[in-house]
Amino acid sequence: MGLSMLELLINRSARDRFQIDQDLFATNDDVVFANYYAAQQMAQQISAAGLPARASDINAIGLIHELAHIAIGRFKRAHNPNVLRDALDHLNENVGEAEVQRALREFVEAFPAKPVVLGALTPLQYLNASTDGIPNREVVLEEMTLVWLANDNPALAPYRELFDDTRLREVTRYVPKMTRLPEFFDGQPSVDTPRGKLSLFAALRAPIDASPFSLEGQLEIIRDIWGALLGDQVALINRLLTGLDIIREEGRAMLAGRGEMDFVGDGNRAAQPPRFDSAFFSEMTGSAGGVPGASAGPSAAPDVPDAFYEPEAYTLDQAWMPNVVMIAKSSYVWLDQLSKKHGRAITRLDQIPEAELDQLERWGITGLWLIGLWERSTASQTIKQKMGNPEAIASAYSLKDYVIASDLGGDAALADLKARAWKRGIRLASDMVPNHTGLDSTWVAEHPEWFLSSSQPPYPNYTYNGPNLSSDPRIEVYLDDHYYDHKDAAVAFKRVDAATREASYLYHGNDGTGLPWNDTAQIDY
Repeated sequence: MGLSMLELLINRSARDRFQIDQDLFATNDDVVFANYYAAQQMAQQISAAGLPARASDINAIGLIHELAHIAIGRFKRAHNPNVLRDALDHLNENVGEAEVQRALREFVEAFPAKPVVLGALTPLQYLNASTDGIPNREVVLEEMTLVWLANDNPALAPYRELFDDTRLREVTRYVPKMTRLPEFFDGQPSVDTPRGKLSLFAALRAPIDASPFSLEGQLEIIRDIWGALLGDQVALINRLLTGLDIIREEGRAMLAGRGEMDFVGDGNRAAQPPRFDSAFFSEMTGSAGGVPGASAGPSAAPDVPDAFYEPEAYTLDQAWMPNVVMIAKSSYVWLDQLSKKHGRAITRLDQIPEAELDQLERWGITGLWLIGLWERSTASQTIKQKMGNPEAIASAYSLKDYVIASDLGGDAALADLKARAWKRGIRLASDMVPNHTGLDSTWVAEHPEWFLSSSQPPYPNYTYNGPNLSSDPRIEVYLDDHYYDHKDAAVAFKRVDAATREASYLYHGNDGTGLPWNDTAQIDY
């Protein structure tokens, strides 16, 4: 199985109940995920059928399964190409060949390979055949070993229906068969790990023993213990790290939504209610934290080594910046106020009366901060008005382009104001928005590759059938439909190239501390 795919073994009954598409299955009974979006689709499908599923969990389970296959394959190439054949011989001798063959057939019935599902082969014919030059009995034993471990993994308990082996336990000598495997692998070459030399079976089981209730913890252990088995392939390491990141990010989102304080990735959360750990709180804060009966502890400043000392490095503005007296003005609001005050339309920067600048000078103002000078997104204004604010203008931080807004008079009007203000010793300041643009910006139209994006929507149930928010004829942009009916926050918007009709999904701006800004597009630094 290539590194571009994820595998997840699923039994026949779960496949039928959850209506999992046959096209997802490989030639064995593994479900194949081409990407995380496929895991999202499967999680949604399983959840809709009554088994609550998190896409990050489905992704992690598939990743663990795939990495185990790779670890076994690497072991075979490095130590014993016939290790599974030898394991079958060991089981035949100690459990009985007839019982071993019966368990293999029942396994193929419960977890049918694709040729069996399609009716091309019977279970017995499949067992007597080969796949890619490997006898299928060895293929089935490898899958059976991973199913055994999965059913004995507490972190996978919420999803056990997908790979449940109860029937095998009931109708075959599957249990004694699998319990004889560790002794066989003890006689095989060992694997070097940070925890010493382990048999292949012990190494496969080590993540479960070390972190029984946490998929995140198991992926961390795999990264450490299976290093010698997995090698140093960059693609493989990236897959593992991405799996960890997905679990953590989804965990943060869930905690933020519930308003709970708990450990992200804590496998005990499902079994235990959130609790306040006063000892942990005191240790982390250095105080009693208001816990009855506890006493305050000392709180010391960190000891910063001399290596971190840096001499002062003053910038060129030190002659004036420390003494600046600045006033902020929202450009459009200020112009509206001046229009009412002077009884005439003042809409451009070069129309600001001299008297107003004289007043600022008398007040001792030496810096005028003008908020919202840049050309703003028309989509931003449309969104605000569509959501019930008919008088709204576009956000000052959702920019169409870094040019002075045309309705403020453009560059020429700003130059005029700057010259008149400077005669009074007043400098001008403005905002800069470095991490995002408006969702209909010039950059979104001309350089979509500069933004965080995906070829698929962030969630399978997101649809984009609302109005086109772009005023640029080169592109169309659409918000998630559920934003308009208040069912969710917009996470990404759909960008369509008007010429090619190619669609992509650009993520909204977000500083990491709250919900996305629905009228922006996040730049990919």
